[in-house]
Amino acid sequence: MGSEPVLPSPLVRPDKESTISGLVLDELLQSVRKQDAAFRLIAPGSSMWPSIRHGDLVTVEPLRGQPLRAGDVVAFLLPDTDSRQLAIQRVVRANGDAVVLRGDNCPQPAGPIPRASVVGLAALVERRGRKVPGALGRRGRLLAWLNARGWLRPFKTSPV
Repeated sequence: MGSEPVLPSPLVRPDKESTISGLVLDELLQSVRKQDAAFRLIAPGSSMWPSIRHGDLVTVEPLRGQPLRAGDVVAFLLPDTDSRQLAIQRVVRANGDAVVLRGDNCPQPAGPIPRASVVGLAALVERRGRKVPGALGRRGRLLAWLNARGWLRPFKTSPV
């Protein structure tokens, strides 16, 4: 599974997924990992719509060795050789040292990508200062199951 090519989803646009990239992002993430700390980011793009919308605040916690399961929402580094950028998608399948990810609003999965590219697990999603119910947890596992079988179709959203 680890030798298959990485095919990014068409709705994960590297120019829209992160405002910090490259060496600055690497240094920031190394510092967060050293401190074993959670961090928050503003979700960009429409790849996780409607569960997570552009502008939602997402709290990402360290994995701390816990296994990834279908339905988990993770922050991960896009495996790009030119500039590293952070994205958020849902785990469709985890198999050893690789994971297949897919946004709730993406026609194709991203990956497989190395598990080492996963930065952390989304623990909380907030919109306009309030917790977004159903973005994570049991509903997420159902969405991952449906998405893995191709039973969900992307919504057309306005460009960001």
